Amino acid sequence: MVNYSDISQLVRDVTELVRKSRDAELIAKATEMAKAINELVVDNSRMREQLRKLDE
Repeated sequence: MVNYSDISQLVRDVTELVRKSRDAELIAKATEMAKAINELVVDNSRMREQLRKLDE
């Protein structure tokens, strides 16, 4: 299972590579992607918490 820290590290790695490219369009898309991934991680955490509460 992939955890938040794995995803966070991947995003940091990709962000660093994108910055080195100095391609403005690529940087913008990577930033957009990073924000979307962050939203998914937050949503996933909320759902896991809801499931945990339902199991109680």
